Amino acid sequence: GGTEQGDITISNSVQWFGANTLTLEADDDIFINANIRAVDGSLVMTADYNDDAASVGTGQILISSGAEVIIDNAAASLTATAYGNIDDGIAGSGEGAFRVNGTSSFTSTNGNVLLDSATNNFNGSISVSAGVLDLFGQGTLTLKTISLGSGGGTFETNGSITQDATPAFASTGKVSFTVPGSNSINIPKIDGDLTIAGATAGGSITLGNVTNTGVLTFDSNTGSVINGVSPATSVA
Repeated sequence: GGTEQGDITISNSVQWFGANTLTLEADDDIFINANIRAVDGSLVMTADYNDDAASVGTGQILISSGAEVIIDNAAASLTATAYGNIDDGIAGSGEGAFRVNGTSSFTSTNGNVLLDSATNNFNGSISVSAGVLDLFGQGTLTLKTISLGSGGGTFETNGSITQDATPAFASTGKVSFTVPGSNSINIPKIDGDLTIAGATAGGSITLGNVTNTGVLTFDSNTGSVINGVSPATSVA
């Protein structure tokens, strides 16, 4: 019974030591309005834990302006699962951030993963499953399992973009990669067909198909697909 939405709201900072895992399970949304910091442990967040958001809620994980989710330990992990969007804020009007030294996993079963804050930092490998992905990070982005829908995704960082030792990369929609300066894009293991809307780097660009059965299509709505590349560029 009851008529409450079943939300979890973090209104004051939460921090803990030790290798314990904090688990947040909301029937509907999780609102992060203050910092969550795991110094040694991990964090698991599930919005729409009872799997009924399709009829009674939105099932989102939302970070407010200035709030951060911080995982300090490289051996720890962040796992975020939602029915709706996972969003680090609204660009231009205030964003939060994810700063994760360990592994990260984001899953939206019926929405988008929108992680475009300029202060995001993913030092460990990152996995995403969503309809649309908008991902920005600091330093090297190491992609593990990426599964995107027809909305595709954008990947941008001020370092390089590469893949984990056991990656899987698939998207039915167009994807684009952008890195500055002499940094590189190295995505040699793509699963199946993939359309590249843009790949911009001053260093090498390597794109390949792990199964040798898919087709890589280069199709930009505006301008060139491959931009600012060096002679080391390869498309396999």
